[in-house]
Amino acid sequence: MTQAKERNLGKNLFSGAGLIILAVIVILVNVLFASASWRWDATEENAYSLSDGTIEVISGLKHRVTVQLFYSSSQTKLPVYLKAYAKRVQELLQEYELKSKGMVAFEMCDPLPDSVEEEWADIYGMEAKQLQTGEKVYFGLVAYCRDREEIIPFLDYSRDQVLEYDLTRTIAQLANEKKKTIGILSTLPVMGQTQVPGMPQMPGAQDKAWYFVQELKKNYNVVEVTPLASNIDDDIDLLIVQHPKMLRPETQYAIDQYISSGHNAIIMVDPICTVDQTASRGRGINFSSLDPLFRAWGIAMDPQKAAVDIGQATQVRNRFNVVEADPSWITVREEYLDRKDPATSNLEEMLFPMAGVVRTLDGFNMEFTPLVSTSPDSGLINSFDATLGARTIKQDFESGDKSLALAARIHGVFPTAFPDGPPEAAKKLIGEQDIAAKNNPLNKESTVLIIADVDFLYDDICMVAMRTPFGFAMSMPRNDNMNMFINAAEMLTGSNALISIRSRGKTERPFTKVLDLKSQAQSKWLAKEKELMDRVDATQKKLTDLENQKDADQRFIMSPEQRDEIDKFKEEKREVEQELKEVRKNLRSDIVSLGWLLKFINVLLMPILVALLGIGFAIYRHKRMKKA
Repeated sequence: MTQAKERNLGKNLFSGAGLIILAVIVILVNVLFASASWRWDATEENAYSLSDGTIEVISGLKHRVTVQLFYSSSQTKLPVYLKAYAKRVQELLQEYELKSKGMVAFEMCDPLPDSVEEEWADIYGMEAKQLQTGEKVYFGLVAYCRDREEIIPFLDYSRDQVLEYDLTRTIAQLANEKKKTIGILSTLPVMGQTQVPGMPQMPGAQDKAWYFVQELKKNYNVVEVTPLASNIDDDIDLLIVQHPKMLRPETQYAIDQYISSGHNAIIMVDPICTVDQTASRGRGINFSSLDPLFRAWGIAMDPQKAAVDIGQATQVRNRFNVVEADPSWITVREEYLDRKDPATSNLEEMLFPMAGVVRTLDGFNMEFTPLVSTSPDSGLINSFDATLGARTIKQDFESGDKSLALAARIHGVFPTAFPDGPPEAAKKLIGEQDIAAKNNPLNKESTVLIIADVDFLYDDICMVAMRTPFGFAMSMPRNDNMNMFINAAEMLTGSNALISIRSRGKTERPFTKVLDLKSQAQSKWLAKEKELMDRVDATQKKLTDLENQKDADQRFIMSPEQRDEIDKFKEEKREVEQELKEVRKNLRSDIVSLGWLLKFINVLLMPILVALLGIGFAIYRHKRMKKA
């Protein structure tokens, strides 16, 4: 009996010690995993892992960068979304610290009221947002390296898609000793305009710069180049020429010399610039071109022709306030964006309103890479006809059965458009010595991005305005237009590392199958519409011929032949309209069937498969237990 008690006591002690050891192991494992940044990112594009561009930036740091996050974590009444976003920011910054191997240090600061941390937050210019309860909330960061610092006054959750880009850009700016300089030459008021008392404001101008200019200023020194310039400074690392409307020969010569001397440029021309307010008010033309330079380079963009794309038409509201699929407003999907070029490789969707087409001419001998293209179901129409609405466009549309380049990258040695020297007007502004130097061919390679549209960068086209719960205005991307442009600027100034990060921002996934169904139905619809229009024209011709055969005193009397022809046409019209209804009905039926199939797979099929697997596993275990 005593031995039995001793055995039971030993078992109890052993069990108790085992439980204690197990508890210690669990605690140690929790501590270990809590201090480690081990994660499994199951998303298709690794949206929650640091991108290769970020790894490249932080791996190349020569000096330690400290990032201080000012976050009012002790506030008890913080909104739930802000707490969740703050946790995401902290986790991401911890990942930076881990991957950089100590070159990025992360520190948390809680700016309590009347604390030293709050004083530093105010010194750095952190924006304190006020809750409905009257309490102040700080949520910004400062990054500093040696004697330089970069500040994000408030991390708004609406920029979650570009959070990694914002953080890496901030660190990259500290790593770069000197900012690159971008010059903008535009005949539009893209730099903004400050109202001068007593002076009329330029049509289309606004107090603040266009959003793309504001974005460029975050990374670069941005300078304005006047459209009357006769020289472009060599210190400008990238020249942006936007809507070069009626430029003087001396300005064209300055652009020509800048590019032929080995500098890169982005040139945006347009057959119909809808945002050119001076043209819309009857005070000038609304197209732009650099034809003398283009011809010398061996390319062309016809300012009298606009691209239309039936396969990528965009739903827009026309002048009669009716929403229609307008093929002159081209929504370019990812299959028509160059997947190999850094500027467009990770983009999904762009919008080009009434754009032109870039093409090569005979004798072109440089590299020509289309970056943004139309679908094969596209063609060219007169620029004026593109403004008349979808119905007019479709009547005269003829597909070229090939893709057209809306934007293209050209690389090589650019020949000058002024082989005989500068134009006479420029000679007075350029010294003889400078003329002799400029006339010497340098044979340096350049890269020029030609975009046959200007409107795609207008704020209302590429951005959507919104207000945050804190009440201040924010702008979010409507499409990938801004991403493509900033990517191109970063590529042409040598900042390739940031491109892959910015391009990860957009996570929208359109229903491409539904879009294809609509495109197929639209093609059938267009064919039927053309058939109906042809019948209308044929009927009208017959009526005119019959009218001409009547005597003068019978001009206002409808003949039996005319009545028969009209009745025949009405019957044909009714038949065609019935066929159009069938096309639309079949389209809706296909889309509904696809929706039901997806619902069946997600709601029923997957649970059924899981249940069957569970039943099968239970039967298997039961059989094994019977055998045992």
